[in-house]
Amino acid sequence: MLLIFYSLQTVPILKPMDLMVEASPRRIFANAHTYHINSISVNSDHETYLSADDLRINLWHLEITDRSFNIVDIKPANMEELTEVITAAEFHPHQCNVFVYSSSKGTIRLCDMRSSALCDRHSKSVKKRPHFIENQCACRGCVTYVLETAHGSRECHQVTPYLLPGLGTPRAGRGLLGPGAARTHRHGAVVACGRRRDLKQDTVFEEPEDPSSRSFFSEIISSISDVKFSHSGRYMMTRDYLSVKVWDLNMESRPVETHQVHEYLRSKLCSLYENDCIFDKFECCWSGSDSAIMTGSYNNFFRMFDRNTRRDVTLEASRENSKPRASLKPRKVCTGGKRKKDEISVDSLDFNKKILHTAWHPAGNVIAVAATNNLYIFQDKVN
Repeated sequence: MLLIFYSLQTVPILKPMDLMVEASPRRIFANAHTYHINSISVNSDHETYLSADDLRINLWHLEITDRSFNIVDIKPANMEELTEVITAAEFHPHQCNVFVYSSSKGTIRLCDMRSSALCDRHSKSVKKRPHFIENQCACRGCVTYVLETAHGSRECHQVTPYLLPGLGTPRAGRGLLGPGAARTHRHGAVVACGRRRDLKQDTVFEEPEDPSSRSFFSEIISSISDVKFSHSGRYMMTRDYLSVKVWDLNMESRPVETHQVHEYLRSKLCSLYENDCIFDKFECCWSGSDSAIMTGSYNNFFRMFDRNTRRDVTLEASRENSKPRASLKPRKVCTGGKRKKDEISVDSLDFNKKILHTAWHPAGNVIAVAATNNLYIFQDKVN
């Protein structure tokens, strides 16, 4: 008997579908933070970067994934004595030895890694911390930095990207102590030869508080949620709960600009404290030319400030009002009295809708804002 089997065969058919992007890690830098990381910033030398959590800031080399160098540590011996945490950190856009970090107390610390191995002298009191002393180098016109320990002895302390533990023999290149070549001193200490002798002490930027306006919420709303250097490197911008401030790096006593983001919420601080909104962390960003700044607010609003004309505008990112190729209309918040047609009452704001993350294209007038689980991209009106 002849048995014939028939098999059904199908030919593959090509069907169009949406492009799916999948990210895969190239390197994993692990085991360096105990708490959640709040900031990552790549250095201008394109070889190192920093990562920050609530209590520590670590310096990494991009080619070394299993070890880092601790440059800030504000963890006290007794955690009950902890009074502030690190909220944000960023490298200077042009000077590879300078970085800034902010705290929950409203202070901003500008640090120079050439001045000390640990840049946390303002954060806690230590009897005697290891520090760099300046000696005359055999190279003409160069500066030698030798690490002196608390016991008075001098030892090799590895501080440049090329001198992290386990990297072997120092080699020439740009280090954290400024331009020049790193080499081994005849006494066994690591030195860095550079042309710059202007070692700067860590600078604290803090605006004096008006005693008459102090309240229960003063310390909470003064906490810095974000800090950003301008592209030129001359200014930096900080964001607290109610305002954005622009600081000149040469003047630490007070900001040169203060822009109110949602001052109308000051009367609502009690209810914002009860629903935990007062602890929201808003980011801020510069335009490519540093002439404007942007930050987010509630009700899916985001604010833009023109530094030259001193004008500001409030815009809304929503699916209903953000149709493709449609112009955004300015929004206004009414704090009391008779409300106009295009205004919204402060009592009608939706605090569950908030824009915490913003970004501005470095070369063009293109912005991106994140509202809950939606990403909106806007560009300047094209005639």
